[in-house]
Amino acid sequence: MESRFFAFTPRTLLRVTGDDRQSVLNNFFSNEMMDLDSGSGCEGFFPNEKGKINGHGFLFRDEDCFWVETEGRQGQAISELISRFVITEDIEFANAFDADQAIVIFDPEMDEPNPRFELTELGDQASRCFFGISDSPHFAGYHADKAVLEDIAGQLANRGYEKISGDSFESFRIRNGMLKFGVDYSSDNLPQELDRDARTISFTKGCYLGQETIARLDALGHVNQVIRPVEFDAANSVELPLDLINESKRVARLTSFDSGTKHGIASVRVPHHKPGSEIQLPQGNLVVAR
Repeated sequence: MESRFFAFTPRTLLRVTGDDRQSVLNNFFSNEMMDLDSGSGCEGFFPNEKGKINGHGFLFRDEDCFWVETEGRQGQAISELISRFVITEDIEFANAFDADQAIVIFDPEMDEPNPRFELTELGDQASRCFFGISDSPHFAGYHADKAVLEDIAGQLANRGYEKISGDSFESFRIRNGMLKFGVDYSSDNLPQELDRDARTISFTKGCYLGQETIARLDALGHVNQVIRPVEFDAANSVELPLDLINESKRVARLTSFDSGTKHGIASVRVPHHKPGSEIQLPQGNLVVAR
């Protein structure tokens, strides 16, 4: 079992205010969010006009605002996309804190299977989000100003949490199949390629930007590739991204790889994407994780 730890990682928390915040967000978010209770949240996508991923994250309702928690610079992309379509609606986006990173906590004794948002014992100086950055329920994240984050880090260290480096967290991320925007997926990908439909997409809610493409795929077809955790026994050194070729055809693209454990993340072509599939390639043996 992994030990409990914390790490600094690029994440953004947006505070969304204005009288029309709920109706506007609902028109751009792939999941059902109208009936969220205060403090609760859900995971979803903010697609663009073509139904591709402009942003992915977690939407939380608070008494006087909504919060959008997302990775890296996706917060800016989300606010810019929505602002392009706003004419008279009353909605405003603001970064909640001055830091462009958050503290991510892993604790095997923590069990928070559903996204949740709360202010910490530090009051409005920090917010704690329980978000599913992996399918494990053992994660939480702190957002705060830079000085407060350092104070929180000290508190966690005093409680026995190990601080790990960016490289160590990257290895942990890959071993646990945690996708990274700009590496494993981007605005070139369709939401269904992340294979998180049950968590992120409502096929019964009203219209939202990009819905037509997403609904058509669900009703009439399927995506051509799915992003999966894999194991790759490489025949040679690996330079990413690596196209894995079989009989002159690309069957997968390896985007993340931990050479020590041979775990990776790859976009795998259908029908090779099924869990347990094993593909013998000139570049090595690829197994799709179960």
